[in-house]
Amino acid sequence: MTARMSRRRALALGAGALLGAPAIMCSARAQGRTVYVNSYGGVWESSWRKAFFEPFTAQTGI
Repeated sequence: MTARMSRRRALALGAGALLGAPAIMCSARAQGRTVYVNSYGGVWESSWRKAFFEPFTAQTGI
């Protein structure tokens, strides 16, 4: 069974996409929450802390 795309159906889908776009494309808002990161511990955690966690915390304050 093959559904055909009529011009009316295509216009309705396009209009729905245009009307729904502002709801999807809202700006992000920062929240004062904690970011949890799961790591393997040991040497992995200490190297990840130096390479990623500390620079991220210094840059973002999180």
